[in-house]
Amino acid sequence: MPASWAEKLREMAARLENGMAAGDRRGNVLLLQRELFPYMSDYVGRTHDMGLPRSLLTMLSLNAVRYENGTEERLLEAFHQLSGYAAFKDQLRGIDGQSLLALLRSSWFDGETGAVRFANSITAAVQRAMRGECSAEMQQAFQSLMGAVLVNESVYMPVNHYLLPLMWNHRALFSELWVDPDAEGDGGRAGSRQRHTMKILFKMDVQPLGLFDIILNSRGNEVDIQVSCPERVVPFSRQIEQSISQILERNGLSPTQVIVRKLERPVTLTEVFPKIFEGKNCVNVKA
Repeated sequence: MPASWAEKLREMAARLENGMAAGDRRGNVLLLQRELFPYMSDYVGRTHDMGLPRSLLTMLSLNAVRYENGTEERLLEAFHQLSGYAAFKDQLRGIDGQSLLALLRSSWFDGETGAVRFANSITAAVQRAMRGECSAEMQQAFQSLMGAVLVNESVYMPVNHYLLPLMWNHRALFSELWVDPDAEGDGGRAGSRQRHTMKILFKMDVQPLGLFDIILNSRGNEVDIQVSCPERVVPFSRQIEQSISQILERNGLSPTQVIVRKLERPVTLTEVFPKIFEGKNCVNVKA
């Protein structure tokens, strides 16, 4: 989107994230209904951009309805309405609201659903194959399977995109990694020569800390890192900087700059990799 439109959208997105962190579902719903949707509709109407913005707006509208109607109060209200029908009275008799919520929570997390059982079976099979318990042919097949799930290869994206879901010290951690192996050199620094640069954007959502944005630039064995972290992590920024520097040095790398600061707003992909918008590096498919 043009900068004149994008800046206000970033501001609304930041307010939405703050509302989610505070648990203000009502405030977020009003923000979506009264500000974000009218703003995006106005953008599509004025610019006639029928591509990605309109598609994302359609997806957002569906999720917004789920978000608005997904409160426990709405769920219990619908349940009590359902129990008023004669066909369900006998089956639902004696189930109060708290028992229903407890039943739903246990059904979701106990791992007994068909989808969870299938996912666990696939995961177990992949683990056995990667440990060498299967034939080389089977191991290669599972490598291809996991590569298809976790690596996004598209002719329209000039950077590499990876998904990294994992458990770390019994905490759920979901990460996305974008890598540009042919980023521009850093010839602007005084006394430095133009060198090949690899740039990495690492987005990490750690439960229950929150979102981290990590930008890494590598020039040979020299590395500089900028970490944007949740507010509750800021008091430990100095220790984190020292730990990152030590990790780099242990692996034969030289940290030229390591900065840890508060995350004001999530960084966008195009801010880190501006060449995505360059015609010579991508395919324009908008009609």
